[in-house]
This record gives sequence, C-alpha cells and structure tokens, in this order.
Amino acid sequence: MRYALLPCLLLSLLPLACQVDDPVLAADGGGPDLGPRCEAAADCDDGDPCTRDTCVAGRCVVGRAPQTPLSVLGTVPVEGALAGLWLQGDQLWVSWRDDRASGLTTWDLTPLPAALQTQRRLAEADEGAFGPVAVVEGRVYVGEAPARVRALDADGAALGVQRTSDPVQALTPLPGTQRVVAAVFGKGLEVLGFGNPAEPRRVARLDTPGRALQVVVRPNRWYVADGLGGLLQIDARDVADPRRLPDPVPTAGRAVGLDERDGRVLLAEHGAGVGVIDLLADPRPARLATLTPGAPVHAVAFVDPRLAVAAGDTNGLLLIDLLRPTEPTLWGSVGLPAAATHLSLDGHRVAVGHGGGVTLLAVTCAAPPEVDGGVDGGLDGGLDAGRDGAP
Repeated sequence: MRYALLPCLLLSLLPLACQVDDPVLAADGGGPDLGPRCEAAADCDDGDPCTRDTCVAGRCVVGRAPQTPLSVLGTVPVEGALAGLWLQGDQLWVSWRDDRASGLTTWDLTPLPAALQTQRRLAEADEGAFGPVAVVEGRVYVGEAPARVRALDADGAALGVQRTSDPVQALTPLPGTQRVVAAVFGKGLEVLGFGNPAEPRRVARLDTPGRALQVVVRPNRWYVADGLGGLLQIDARDVADPRRLPDPVPTAGRAVGLDERDGRVLLAEHGAGVGVIDLLADPRPARLATLTPGAPVHAVAFVDPRLAVAAGDTNGLLLIDLLRPTEPTLWGSVGLPAAATHLSLDGHRVAVGHGGGVTLLAVTCAAPPEVDGGVDGGLDGGLDAGRDGAP
C-alpha cells in the first residue's frame, strides 16, 4: 500500500516541508484528492458501496472497491434486427425489423430470471419499419419509417401519428407532458405534441449544423450529439422556441452519443473515444480528458456522477471510473456476443442491445443477484414543463 502522505509522516518535525493538500491516492492508484479530516474510516463513508473509504493520517482517502461491479442478469432474444431499446422500471421495450415485418415487443422483468422467458408483442408497423422507442407517462412513442412518430397506449393501441421531416434517429420524452423531442436525421430537432393524440402536431423545429443523432433533455437545457456539428447546447426555456447557444463545444471526432450529469458531459466521439466535458468551466466549456478504449464507442451513459458505461465496437460493455474526471480509467468490462448498437439505463440496471439480442446487467457492488437456470447467459432526462395538457 502506498500513500502520498508517508513522506510527510516521516518529516512530521518539519511540517512546512509537506503540503497536506497534496493528492493522496488509494492503494489501487485511483481516487480523488484528499477529503475531509477524519479520526476513523467510518468518518469517511460516502455511502457508495463501489468505493473503499479509508482514513489516512487524519484525512479521508477514497478509492475503488476491488471487485468490478458488473453482473449479468440474462439475455433476451430479438425477433429480427434490433431497432430501438428502452428500459424503465421492470419493463423492457424492444423494436425490431426483418425482411417481412417490424414490431414492438415488451418484456416484464419481474421476477428475474423467469420473466425473461415471457414476452408480449405490443404492436406491428403499418407501413414502414419501427425505429427508436421511448416511454413516458404510460405512453409508448416509436419512430417509424419513412418519417413519422407513432404514439401507443400501454396495451399497444394506436393513439396517433405525427410525420417528421426526415427519419427519426432518437426519441426523448418530456416527462410531465405529452411531448417528445425527436432527433431527425439531417434536419435537427423537432418537438412533437400528442396532447390530443388524435390530432398531434409539431410544436417546434430547430435546425442544427450537423446531423442530430441523440438528444438529452434537462430543465431549460438540451444537449445534442450532432455528428460533425459536435456537441450542441440548446436553450429550452421556451419549449415552443428552442434556440441553439452560439458556439458549439469543440469535439475531437464526430459526436454520435452523449449523456449529461451535473454539468458534465460524456461524449462518444467516433474515431476519438469518450470525451469528458465540463460545461461549467470558466470562461467556456473545457475538455477534461479523453478515454480511448481502442475501438469505436457508439453510446455512453452515467450510472452515477462518478461511474459510467460505454458500448460499441468494443469487446463488451465498458465500465468507466470517473472518481478523477481528469483521469478516467476503464474499471472493467463484460463481454458481449456481438458489437453493441443500443444502450438504455434505469438506475443501476443496464440493457445493452447487440446482434445476439438484449443483455441485461446490474451495476452494483453488493452481492450479485442469483440467476437460476432457463436464462441464456452471456453476454437509449426530462424537462419540467408542467401538465398543461397542451400538445
């Protein structure tokens, strides 16, 4: 075990020779700088089971727990090629398509693992193929080729259809409303209202310089992975009139996926890796680091502010340690049977879509859940806009 304070302990008679604010690393070489003062390890417990909290020379030191907290819950098959994925609570929605049909299937995940054997076909596409899917307030929204979004109730009954300017690449619901934000390939963003599902309408449209591939919505602010347009920030205080902030955030590669947490963005950059961006840096957003896993990453997501997952043409689902955001590291991975194409999180449960189906995993440092036989092992935010009922 090594600590940066050991030289200071040896030179205790010369206190000015050492600075107690120097970084102290945990025994595994990871962890943030010196924490609060302490008398025992119990004083340093941050409530995170994925960290190892110790008291060294009267200061708290936080490092990672030794075990990698990824456990596989099971894999569900997909009828055709995976087109969309959404995980929420104990439900999983999967849109798929093949040469003959396209549909939307839902899985009840309670109890695991037996529930993984039970699926229900919710809907089939009328004209084109289904694409991305999003669920909010008991409604299911699914993109459908060539260019429209269909709204369904929880039982799969059709509620309404709204056409878009181009094919939909991603859907993000606005909780508390009957609206969704669609990332429309080559056209930017479109806000679609389904307050009256029989007469849906386009509420707003915003062109972007690149090709919008994913959007994350937060109160009054949206974030867009805009391909060659980079990372965009959108002023969304007026949902009916969203406006792009003047300067995009520079990126190292084509922005293909992102997530945001507490003013920090994880950005999947094609050909560059995963960028860690501090949007709150003064005077302008700053890149804190770039993690290069060795293969293209298509999707990223925060598990919590200090932990994230990434997936793509990598050798599985990657777990990213962000205890030190300027020095992110790969903490571990779980192998997948094929390259990942979709990623959806709800809490500490993760769904990863790939050519072999959808693999469900848990990110927890507690004892892994028991998985009985019968499951194939192996190894996609909200705006507080109120409930005005407007479409």
